[in-house]
Amino acid sequence: MYTWDIDDTPWPVVIYTMLKLMKYLFSLLLLISFIPFNFAQYESGYALYYADYLHGRQTASGEIFSQQQLTCAHKTHPFGTLLKVTRQDNGMSVIVRVNDRGPFCDGCSVDLSRIAAERIDLIKAGKKMVHVQVVGFSKTNPKVLSTWSDVTGRPEKDYTYRTPSQRNQPQKDKLTSKGNVRVDNNTKTRTAPQKSTPKPRPQTYSAPKTTPKSTPQRVADPQAENVRFLPLGQTGYFIQLGAFTLETNARRTIVDLQRKGLKYLYLQKGQTRPNETIIRLFLGPFKTQREANDYLRDVCPRFGVTGIVVLLR
Repeated sequence: MYTWDIDDTPWPVVIYTMLKLMKYLFSLLLLISFIPFNFAQYESGYALYYADYLHGRQTASGEIFSQQQLTCAHKTHPFGTLLKVTRQDNGMSVIVRVNDRGPFCDGCSVDLSRIAAERIDLIKAGKKMVHVQVVGFSKTNPKVLSTWSDVTGRPEKDYTYRTPSQRNQPQKDKLTSKGNVRVDNNTKTRTAPQKSTPKPRPQTYSAPKTTPKSTPQRVADPQAENVRFLPLGQTGYFIQLGAFTLETNARRTIVDLQRKGLKYLYLQKGQTRPNETIIRLFLGPFKTQREANDYLRDVCPRFGVTGIVVLLR
């Protein structure tokens, strides 16, 4: 039986063998140290969301908490850690940034802002099991549209809302004007423009002026005529553009947006707490969630507004 004697082995062979063993040992140590670190990036637990009265208060990191920012609270992760929170039952996910500490209840993992909770349909449920995954680190909060990357790059569509009866009607042929003639896009036929004959003006007669009794006339409020409220039981996908505690501010905002050219705006009254009314401003409705997301991404920035997509049931 042959036995290896180190005294009879040349020194270069010994050094090469030791270096090779050290290489394997170093690789093994890296693997052992990576396994627990990798498992620490994932966890499961309950997800909650902040109460409305905490909006505007200071968090544990020193930042001011906002219900309209994609942030969360976690017990151990450093401030600035980006977490991907995924519901276990429906698979909906959102990316949030840690800027606070909590929640401190048994089995709870994260405490989400309201806009983040709406992204995973957590408002009505209040508390659901989620998977929490570390995806990075950032000094700023994620953008509002960061979770809708699946719809980026889509061509712009016609977002004019039509009733079911209007959708079933055949669309009329569109005519395009070219020079002094109009071209039909479907049949490629040219039609000369019709000359319009001036209509005779009706004769007017001046009636004798009378001095009627002065009766107070009620001046119509232009804001009240243009403001519409959602009917009871309205369902579908909408874009929530804002929430107000004063109805006058909501009416003023909807009139300003209508003057800019934004249509299909509605108000809805609701209650967050007893004896406290909130007015929400909606845009819609849309047939699918993707249409609402495309409209929010492509059209709303033209009017200087942003919001979140919600489903009214």
